[in-house]
This record gives sequence, structure tokens and C-alpha cells, in this order.
Amino acid sequence: MYYVCILDMQILNGGIYQYFSNYGNSYNSEIIIALKTLNQIELASSFEEMCELTAKKFDEAEKSFKNFDNWYYSRNMQKSMDMYLKEYIIKNLTVFQTN
Repeated sequence: MYYVCILDMQILNGGIYQYFSNYGNSYNSEIIIALKTLNQIELASSFEEMCELTAKKFDEAEKSFKNFDNWYYSRNMQKSMDMYLKEYIIKNLTVFQTN
């Protein structure tokens, strides 16, 4: 949940470039695994593509970053990442309960 929240907060605050500016590639693998755990396969795949673009100069990746942001924002308007997290927690409630 932590990694998905980092990604979501950064993108909603300033786009995918904001995420990479603040975190670099520190959590990429963890975020991809977390997104797949939430069954957000398309988002995980798109995020992986953005990760690969970080090796390029910003001006070469800027259009792809903006396209990703626009796609993410429109997707978020339909259903927020908070809703996906809530559904996952409810579905897996026993994992989050303590004895």
C-alpha cells in the first residue's frame, strides 16, 4: 500500500516526472509488484515503460511523460487509487487483522 500511495500522491501532485524527480528509480520494482498485487496490470506495464524512459534526456521523454499523466488523471477520475486499495483491503481483510 505504501508504494502505491507514493506513486499516486506524486503523480497527482505533479505528474510522473514529479515522482522520478523526488524518488528517482528507488521504488520502481516495489511499485510494479504492488500494482500487480492490486491487479493493476495495465498501470504496472505503463509505469514500467516510464521507468525505462528515465535513461533518456527529459526532452526526449517529456511527451511520453505527459501522455502517461493525462492517461493516469483520466483513469483516476473514473476510479481513484484509494478505491482500488480499499477493495483490496476488504477482499484480503484477514491479512490485515491481528490476533
